[in-house]
Amino acid sequence: MLPPISATACGVRSIAIATRGARGDLLVKWWDGTKWTPFASLGLAAEPDQLYPAVKVPVPLSGAPVCAGGGSTRLDVFARGQRGDLLHKWWNGKDWTGFESVGCPATPEGALIPFTAASIASAWGKFQLDVFARASDGKLYAATWSGSGPAAAPQV
Repeated sequence: MLPPISATACGVRSIAIATRGARGDLLVKWWDGTKWTPFASLGLAAEPDQLYPAVKVPVPLSGAPVCAGGGSTRLDVFARGQRGDLLHKWWNGKDWTGFESVGCPATPEGALIPFTAASIASAWGKFQLDVFARASDGKLYAATWSGSGPAAAPQV
């Protein structure tokens, strides 16, 4: 069975497709208006080692990636990490960033509520991005980004 894929327009003539590889790595391919590129691995996410937190260890994605195009030079990709947090990686027109954790919701007492389902992302304007995901408490959460700083923490 093929893994789930996500596709989005990136400008007028470009399309991006994201999926999770057999190793749990992020795979991306592009249509540049004339031809498709082969799938390229953008690697694995990294999380702190349980014994030595200063050391980052590679871990596979635990959820299918979703992508949203924010114009001809921007592509955002989200996927669930091993801890149930929402991971974010993006193309800025020149380079890919590393994975960053957007986090996951928390109870009033501070206990984390991990995401358990696939997410949905939408770029609806220049530097306007929303991503939605369902957590283990059954609620749908949204995180937003408006062009500067990190994405806002997921909220109900």
